[in-house]
Amino acid sequence: MKRTFSPEVIQKAVDLFPEGTETFDPSDWLSKEKNIAITNDKGDVILLDYQHEKVYCGHWFFFSRGRQAIEAAEDAGEYIFNKTPCEVIIGATPLQKLGARWLSKKMGFTSYGVLEYDQGPCELLILTKKEYQRTKI
Repeated sequence: MKRTFSPEVIQKAVDLFPEGTETFDPSDWLSKEKNIAITNDKGDVILLDYQHEKVYCGHWFFFSRGRQAIEAAEDAGEYIFNKTPCEVIIGATPLQKLGARWLSKKMGFTSYGVLEYDQGPCELLILTKKEYQRTKI
């Protein structure tokens, strides 16, 4: 994993999930210097949207599937918690995204129930740096 500042790399990954991202502008998002985007050689992208000191909302856009996705998530966790100021990742994953929810739990995210969002019900998931270090994939 490595940090990216490329709007094109981000847009290609975001295009995988057009529902709910129609108005997303990678250049505008990247202009906020506390936001962090990371990618790998497969084009998987994780956007860490700054919320508060050491707290980021994570958005995961993976081309990888199966074992490759697990490896990419493991690499991402190592990068995020060792090379960025992030110590807490929060996320809301749509209930129908079973694979994403499974991978989040495999990484050590804790579920805090289901919340209703504009795009429908989502599972609230949180992972701290300490939890991640205890729960390696």
